Amino acid sequence: MKDHELRDDENGAQVGRRIDHADGVGAAMDEAGWSGQPWTDEHIAQQAMRSIACDAMIPDGRIQVTVERGWATLTGRVEWHFQRLAAEGAVRQLSGARGVSNLVKVEPLAQVAVRVKIGIDNAMRRASVPDTGPSRSRPVVAG
Repeated sequence: MKDHELRDDENGAQVGRRIDHADGVGAAMDEAGWSGQPWTDEHIAQQAMRSIACDAMIPDGRIQVTVERGWATLTGRVEWHFQRLAAEGAVRQLSGARGVSNLVKVEPLAQVAVRVKIGIDNAMRRASVPDTGPSRSRPVVAG
């Protein structure tokens, strides 16, 4: 019975070593592409933009990506929280990306409409102020 338990322990330890070795190979592949060359920030940014563009849940042109030393930073504005999370998920799964900072702001459509309304109201107020400039504001009387 002890021999059997001992073999289980040895087999478990061997499997554990194999798994650790496989993790090391996977980490090396994340840092270096299949060619053995390390991923460049530019390559990671291009892949991130393609991944975001292919995701139907993320509105086009609303997310910007910058990559520095393998760390991706997402910026921009979206209307819904799920769009923010979808952008992060699209970039997080990329090979070569060490991590993601999601700085995307969620700005509901109602807030955008309020800002537009305020801008229109301000423009209307400016247009309704009488012009006190030269003769344009004074009627010309002939006769």
